[in-house]
Amino acid sequence: MATSVSPWWRATSCGTDGDEMIVGVVGAGFMARTHIAAWQAAGATDLLLTSHNPAGARALAEEVGITASAGIAGTAARADLIDVCTPTDTHAEIGAVAASAGAHVLVEKPLARDVPQATRLIDTCARAGVTLAVAHVVRFAPEYRRFLDIADSGELGDLATLHLRRLSGPPEWSGWLLDAQRSGGVVLDLMIHDLDIALAAAGPVATVDAEVTGKPGREHAFAMLGHAGGAVSIVEASWAQPNGTFVTSAELVGTKATATIDAAQPIRTDGVHVDTGVQKAYVDQARHLIDVIEHGANLELTPQKALDALKLAEAVSHSARSGKTVHFRTEGN
Repeated sequence: MATSVSPWWRATSCGTDGDEMIVGVVGAGFMARTHIAAWQAAGATDLLLTSHNPAGARALAEEVGITASAGIAGTAARADLIDVCTPTDTHAEIGAVAASAGAHVLVEKPLARDVPQATRLIDTCARAGVTLAVAHVVRFAPEYRRFLDIADSGELGDLATLHLRRLSGPPEWSGWLLDAQRSGGVVLDLMIHDLDIALAAAGPVATVDAEVTGKPGREHAFAMLGHAGGAVSIVEASWAQPNGTFVTSAELVGTKATATIDAAQPIRTDGVHVDTGVQKAYVDQARHLIDVIEHGANLELTPQKALDALKLAEAVSHSARSGKTVHFRTEGN
């Protein structure tokens, strides 16, 4: 099982005598299926699956060739890492059960439904001495990795503006997403990807102005972030597009040059091209977690960074509700 480590977000080897890491996946929906495929592609074949829907878990486990397991606590007692692929409002509770059983924890983004839940989960994992990781998978997409490398390199000059868009049809594949009390709506579930990227590229945010239009499940959100370093990020996210739509784009404007990403095109900057790859991002994320858990590598995205993204998402939602500028400060990612 997991061992106590210091710092607590860095893990040491799991298993005994060279045994393969055991991953317990919680959930039986679309995201659980996606994570299972990624773990298998990354070489982790000792997988367990549990869910609040035992019949669904058994059916999915049989379909993908892994082992169905009874209950979260029992699965956590057998696993080195628990991968939480469940509705947002359950992340903190399930993660705490896993940590208390001594398992490392991976939760789908966002870290939790709200900041108090997220803080409690961070504290629980810290006390248990287990790794807490958050699946902000866009960080592992090759085009966004290159995008962030370019932002950090200085080759664009001083950063001036970032334009980030993530547009989708309504998330009708999961009914709980349409319940804003459970999911946090389009800002917490979809925009948070690009809020995290904005923090990583341009650093701490000082001001937030936002607007959200539409009805639950068909929302369109717009946010303008004033970074402490002077750059401005314009972030757009939508669940109001036609069914089947999924479009992402990003542009980074500096005083010397620009870098752009389009969902249908590779990243472009001074002749550099990096192909997009959604599934590759999930596989690379799984490989990174294997490296963290089995070999003690440092997490690329710490719990504090995930918490910053959640705080920023809450500030966006608050600005949209109040119609006012929100003044605050994150630590930057």
